This record gives sequence, C-alpha cells and structure tokens, in this order.
Amino acid sequence: MADSWWSDEQLVLALREAMRAAVVPERLIQVGRAAYDAYAGAAPEAAVERPKLSSVRTLTLVGEALTVELEMIGDALLGQLVPPQLGEVEVGTRDGSTAVLADDVGCFAIRPIPAGPFRLRCRSGAGAEVLSGWLEP
Repeated sequence: MADSWWSDEQLVLALREAMRAAVVPERLIQVGRAAYDAYAGAAPEAAVERPKLSSVRTLTLVGEALTVELEMIGDALLGQLVPPQLGEVEVGTRDGSTAVLADDVGCFAIRPIPAGPFRLRCRSGAGAEVLSGWLEP
C-alpha cells in the first residue's frame, strides 16, 4: 500500500511539470498587465482611500456547464463566464430586455445597472446557459 503514495520529491516534480505545461491566453496576460499597471500607477492616497469609497456586491450563478461570476461596482455590473469563452448576456427587466456580448475571455459589463428588478440569462458560445432569479440593484 505504501508504494502507491508519491514521495514529496515526486509530487513537487509533477507540480512543476504541470505548471510549465499550463497555457495562459495572451489576452488574459494583457488584461492582467493592464490592471497591474493601472494599480501601480495610482497615487498611494488613492489606493488607500479606494476601499472606503466603493461598495462591491458579488454573486455567483452556477449552472451545469457554465458559471457566471458577477460584481456590482458603482453603476456597473461586471461579470465573467467560467470557463472563459465568448457568449451573450441578456438583461431582462419588466420593460423588456437588452443583450451584451462577453469577450473571448468571458468578460462583460452592463452599464448602467437597471434601476429596478432585473434578471440575467447568460449563454456561452458552446450553448450552455444560466438564468438568474430576479435581482435588486
């Protein structure tokens, strides 16, 4: 039975090999660099004050083949389809609906957030779908 366990050295080597094999999409690298540059270039006072000035609400919608991560920040609803992929997000209100596209890394923005109750129907390019319940702004 003890022969079925990996030694620490074998495990570390396997993890290193897996990390080298991981492929990160170039677009994701660019987005990460831009976010870091924006943060690094901010005045120290702004970095300290920011958490006090903003209110963030998060929500995760989970379906069989698609998850949607959402953040309400100020007047915007920012989201990402997981796994990252192209898709469409339909924003439904009692007055009708509009749609926005998710880019190739699954990111989308809805501005402004609807004033009243709304729901989201998120569809991946592969056909997976998640429907939220009614959300309050």
